[in-house]
Amino acid sequence: MRAFGGLPARLLSPDRPSVYHVVSRTTLPGLPLSDADKDHLVHLLQKFAGMFFEDVLGYCMMGNHIHLALRVHPESGVVDDNEVRERFHAERGETAHLSEIDLEAYRKRLCSLSEFMRMFKQSFGRYYNKKHRKKGYFWGDRYKSTIVQEGETLVNLLAYIDLNPVRAGIVTKPEDYRWSGLGYLVQTSNRHKLLDLDLGMKEWNELDPKEIIRKYRQFVYETGAVGRSQESGERKKRNRHEDRRAGTQEGLPLEPGGRFPPPLPVLHGQRHYRLKRVRGRGALPSPYFSKNTSKKCYNRPLPFSQPLA
Repeated sequence: MRAFGGLPARLLSPDRPSVYHVVSRTTLPGLPLSDADKDHLVHLLQKFAGMFFEDVLGYCMMGNHIHLALRVHPESGVVDDNEVRERFHAERGETAHLSEIDLEAYRKRLCSLSEFMRMFKQSFGRYYNKKHRKKGYFWGDRYKSTIVQEGETLVNLLAYIDLNPVRAGIVTKPEDYRWSGLGYLVQTSNRHKLLDLDLGMKEWNELDPKEIIRKYRQFVYETGAVGRSQESGERKKRNRHEDRRAGTQEGLPLEPGGRFPPPLPVLHGQRHYRLKRVRGRGALPSPYFSKNTSKKCYNRPLPFSQPLA
């Protein structure tokens, strides 16, 4: 296993917390997560972070995948019996009984990353299927996790996570995206204490939460990634617009799932075709080619790469 940034991952210590970068993607095509769905993901993250012995360092809820930065505490150390009992009664109720035999099993459960992700993903999957009246799996596969060293490597990871919406061209400033860690910090000043600001940056020598937020935001901008990502996004949009004007393959609407449509058909005696859109099952329209005209057809010709016979 290798850590974020290509450095060798340190061995897990039984008495020290471990930081993980977790990524999970949906199996549905397109961008199925709406703004309300992302709000519910943040709500579930806060709920289970208060239940488990895991600190949320950063997150980003995108349209078809999520990023989490979590610090998982070991079973020994800060996790004492009283805290385990308090969280057990908060989950099961004050009248629930926790025996000494079940105490160790429950402690192990609350310090497990896999158990945290299982409950988090299952809860959202049930919510999404009930809301949209669907059946089946929402998440595509098991989550992927990578061990991250605390300090500068962790801060670079958090910047990478918070810059996801900038690279996608959704916002120009990372703090404008409210479903990310930096957006939550800037817009709410960590009002509900969702994020742990202990990033392991001893070089900053700061204990004031406002100063830590300011220095982290400054770090994100000083990397230069914001300007490069914005320029790259504008370049992609400009190239996409030029491709659409030229009628090339890259400019055609995508099929559900983000795939390009099949190559243009070659019919004898017909040089140009009109592109018609019909609604598919996905979020994006499915294209097909027809000689018939329609009010929804594009009137531009689509040239072939080779002359027709």
